[in-house]
Amino acid sequence: MTIHKSIIVFCILLPTAAADDIGREPLKNNPFIRPSGVDVAAGQGSGSGTHGIDLRATLASMQNGLANVGGTIVTVGEEIGGYRLDWVGEGEAIFSKNDVRVRVKVNGER
Repeated sequence: MTIHKSIIVFCILLPTAAADDIGREPLKNNPFIRPSGVDVAAGQGSGSGTHGIDLRATLASMQNGLANVGGTIVTVGEEIGGYRLDWVGEGEAIFSKNDVRVRVKVNGER
């Protein structure tokens, strides 16, 4: 008797679950495609206070942090636009170029 009730409930809920996707627009952009790089040295960024570095996001970890700079994922030690990524923290990163260190916050926040 319990199996019959389960089948009835399944038959009632299946069409409503399938209808949930009807009418939704498909994604316009594939979220799994890696974005193309941005030339940081060309001045595309969030302003002069950040030296043209468009820091969009950070992922801080104990060993190697990651930073999203203008859509390009950079690890500690890598260079982008002439700047080397030295350190990654929560919402901020430190870059260096010619012995000058620059602390940049996500989206140019101070």
